Amino acid sequence: MNTSRRDFLKTLATGSTVSVLSMLTPIEAVFQEKLTNTFPNNKLPTKNDYTLSKGVKYLNHGSIGTIPKIVQEAHQNYLSVCESNPWFYMWSGEWDQPVQKVREKTADFLNAGSDEISFPHNTTEVYNL
Repeated sequence: MNTSRRDFLKTLATGSTVSVLSMLTPIEAVFQEKLTNTFPNNKLPTKNDYTLSKGVKYLNHGSIGTIPKIVQEAHQNYLSVCESNPWFYMWSGEWDQPVQKVREKTADFLNAGSDEISFPHNTTEVYNL
């Protein structure tokens, strides 16, 4: 059998892609494992839930703001997962269903339609809208 280098590389690339993709954990499973923290009894956070320096009084004025420790930890875990395979966790079709679920929950919370909620990937995407 006489196989060209190009055919060999195509076969190798296809096989590698399939085997690599089959090893990837679905997004929902990864995020459910990594992002499980919630506030006790679904209460709103108090000053002890923030990482502000002792003695700092902060009034969030809509321009910049601080976030609770639990949100910081969730964000760090999220970034850790995304950085392990940026394309897969940000751009692949695996991402569509979880984003749609969050879009629907956000719309419900804001008493809006899910078609009114947008989660762009980055600033460039927003400028291109």
